[in-house]
Amino acid sequence: MTSRQRTGRPLVVEVVPFDLDLPRGPRSYVAFYRSAVAEQANRIEIGWRDRGLPALLFHRIPSRGLRLLRAEWSAAYSVLLRSVALALRSFRYLPRAHVVVAHGPYLAAMLAAWTGRSKRRPRLIYLKHSTGLATTELMVNYRARREGPVARLLLRIERFALRRVDLIGVVSHAVASDLENLQPGLVTPIRVLTPGCSFAGAGAPGATEIRARLDLPAQSVAIASVGTLAPDKGFRHLLKALAQLIDLDWCLWVVGSGPEARKLKQLGLDLGIGKRVRWLGQQSPATPYVAAADLFVHPSLRESFGIVVMEAMSLGKAVVATRTGGTPELVGEAGILVAPGSPEALAPALRLLIENPALREELGRRAAREIAARYSPDALRRGYCDALGL
Repeated sequence: MTSRQRTGRPLVVEVVPFDLDLPRGPRSYVAFYRSAVAEQANRIEIGWRDRGLPALLFHRIPSRGLRLLRAEWSAAYSVLLRSVALALRSFRYLPRAHVVVAHGPYLAAMLAAWTGRSKRRPRLIYLKHSTGLATTELMVNYRARREGPVARLLLRIERFALRRVDLIGVVSHAVASDLENLQPGLVTPIRVLTPGCSFAGAGAPGATEIRARLDLPAQSVAIASVGTLAPDKGFRHLLKALAQLIDLDWCLWVVGSGPEARKLKQLGLDLGIGKRVRWLGQQSPATPYVAAADLFVHPSLRESFGIVVMEAMSLGKAVVATRTGGTPELVGEAGILVAPGSPEALAPALRLLIENPALREELGRRAAREIAARYSPDALRRGYCDALGL
C-alpha cells in the first residue's frame, strides 16, 4: 500500500511481516505509527496478507505440511518466507528511502544486510513489540524445541538484526529492560516509542444502545475484557475468578476471537457462569463495548504494553489488570494490579470494584487524567517522528 506522495518530503518505508487483520495489538501500533508520520513524510507501507491463492500455495500448505514433520521447520519456514517476500518487495524503494522501519527481527536482518552494501544507506529502525527474544516466542507458539539447529539459526539472525540496525524501538520500558537483560553489551540505541490511541479522553457513542441490546439489567455491573482468546491472555483465570463471585450481580462481555474460544465457553458452562458471559467475537472497533461497560479487566499472563488497557483508561474506566510486562507502568496508581495467573488474586479485586460504584468512578476519573497527562497522542507522535529523524 502506498501513501499519497508529496514532493520535497522524506520517504518512510514501513514493512510489516504479519497480517494486519490479526493480532489486534500490533495492528493498533501500526495504525498509530502511520498517523504519526502522515504530516511529516511520504510513507510507503508494505504488508503481509495471508490470504488468496499465493498465500495458500506458498505459505499455509507448506507450513502445515512441515509442521507434521518438525514444528521448528514450520516455524522457520513461515517467518523466513514472509521476511524474504517482504524484503524483496521493499528493495525497489530503498535507494530513495530516508527511513526504513521493520516490524520484525528477521526482516530487519535482511534489510540491514542489503542496506549495508548501499552507498546511500537509509536509517534502519527495528520496532520490537514484545518482551523476550522473538525466536523464543516463536518456538513457544509453535510448540517447537527452543534448542537445536533451527532455533540457533533464527537466533543468530535475530542477534544480527539487533547489532546492525540504527535504532531499536520498543513499546514500553519493560520491553527495553528485558532486552537489555537478555542482550548484555548491546550497543545499539534502544528507545521507548509508546503507541497512543487516537480517541484518548473521548467517549464512544452507543453505550445505552449496547447495554439494551445485550439485555443487561439496570442493576448489573458490566465487566468488559478485550483480547485474543489464546492461553497467554489468561481468560481461563478470569472465568475461575468470576466463578467465586456468583453472589454478586455482574455480566462479563468478552470481545475477541481465537483458538481457545470453544474451550473457554465450555469452561464457563462447567463453572456455572455460562449465562453470565457474553462472547461477542471480533468487533471492530471494540471501543463502544468498553465504553458501555462499568469496568475493564485485563487478565493477560504476559504483556509488552497493553494497548487495550490504555484505551479503557482513556475512556474513564476503572481497570483491573495483571502485573506483567509494560502494564504496571501504564496503570500506575490509576487502577488495581494483581498477580498474573491467579484467580485467587483477581477475584477480590473484582469484588471490590463490583461492590463499590464510587470507587469505580474515582478510579475511572484518575485513569482518564493519567492517560491524558502522560500519553498525549500529539506528544507520542512527535516522539516517534523524532526517533525517525523527521
